[in-house]
Amino acid sequence: MFKKLFTVTFVAVFLLSAFLSAQDHSVLRPDGKIIKYKGDLKNLEVQSIKGHKSVSQTVTDRYSGGNSLLLGTIDTLRYPGLTTSNFGIFGQEWLLQWFVAPADLDLKQVAFACYENPDNMTVEVKVVKGNWTLEEFKNANTQKLWGYYEATGNGYNDITAFFDNPDRTGGWTAIEPGSTEPFGTDLWSDGGQGFSIQPVGNNPAVYQWIDLGILGYPQLVAGDIFAVAIKHTGATFDANRTGFWAGAQSGFPGWKFYSNDNTNPPFPAPDDRGWFSREFTFDMAAEVELTGDRAPKINSFTELPSGLDVGPFTVDANITDDNPGNPGSAGVA
Repeated sequence: MFKKLFTVTFVAVFLLSAFLSAQDHSVLRPDGKIIKYKGDLKNLEVQSIKGHKSVSQTVTDRYSGGNSLLLGTIDTLRYPGLTTSNFGIFGQEWLLQWFVAPADLDLKQVAFACYENPDNMTVEVKVVKGNWTLEEFKNANTQKLWGYYEATGNGYNDITAFFDNPDRTGGWTAIEPGSTEPFGTDLWSDGGQGFSIQPVGNNPAVYQWIDLGILGYPQLVAGDIFAVAIKHTGATFDANRTGFWAGAQSGFPGWKFYSNDNTNPPFPAPDDRGWFSREFTFDMAAEVELTGDRAPKINSFTELPSGLDVGPFTVDANITDDNPGNPGSAGVA
């Protein structure tokens, strides 16, 4: 069983400078417009962060589908530039960010970056399987409601987020016509319960890592989609806001589960509850140990000018290739 509270070592994975002015706040609305707001921000879902600046990267990075800064069997999956928003969740809500396995791998650790947790709330973290294809996840419309699982009698509007959640009593209810369940069974949890941890707000952002070895490292194959999910364990709807770092990374929308109401913008009840794909990408990460081959990466190449000349042309390219599963066969053919 999980311990209810766990102290982790905080690893700074990037440095940035971020400031919030107490007199002049800008709020990023879901439709992309920025409005001025003066007053109490604690009940807002999203706050924009002004003055951010990404300075350095201190871990091995592989953006989902992008390039790795260093080669080796240990790699870190994350999305860059998620330093523009403070995205909040409240009692019984979930945040989720999905990733694609670039090769066969063992999932070693997962992490999140908390912006603020003024009420010292606790969250649960687990890893779930993605059911959709990569293109389906990338093309999910932002701010669209997809559905939920039945959880009769759970005291929270009789709905829940995942198939393996302990309070689930029934099947998937699709709100978007013709849609199927975006997420599947748990890849890492304790009988459906997530790992309990208290987020610590940091500005600049700092990752809090959870070692998955306490239950065994999940094994994935190349192309598998998995997601890191965070639940706000507060018992009261719309209370005790906990904020997480987020930004806009086109094609990689994060998801949020509303146990109560999504009122920004307003949706008619009860069709304002359940899983929404959002226009934000949430700053979560996964440390993996690659056990299989991944495709070569073209880091740079000669760009040919347009015109009528059909060549031949000389093209120079910088290509890297490793093979963690069989280092003897690494290299560019």
